[in-house]
Amino acid sequence: MTDSPLPPSLRLRARLLDAFTAQAPRLGWTEAALKAAAQEAGLSEGEALLAAPQGVRDMADAFAERADDAMLADLARQDIPAMRVRDKVRAAIRARLLAQASYKDAARAMTRWYARPD
Repeated sequence: MTDSPLPPSLRLRARLLDAFTAQAPRLGWTEAALKAAAQEAGLSEGEALLAAPQGVRDMADAFAERADDAMLADLARQDIPAMRVRDKVRAAIRARLLAQASYKDAARAMTRWYARPD
């Protein structure tokens, strides 16, 4: 079995997320940040819509998924079965925090976005 390439929507979403995490600390998790990120990533309006049909919510999902993937990759390199439960929990929390360390300001902005009332 071979790995299939990512569908266009996920490739575009990854490009958009890269640009969005740079915009979010300044503009928040907003449609303005999403539009600025799409422009920065060189995406047309249609490509941005394909990448994130639900707008900022899709960026939040992609941001969390990227951190989850990095955390799982980190944990896969560790001898988790040999650890005590508390060490497993510590390793998982540490891996997750490290996965988002370079996006700390974007993560803070996302927390504010989640905390706002709808």
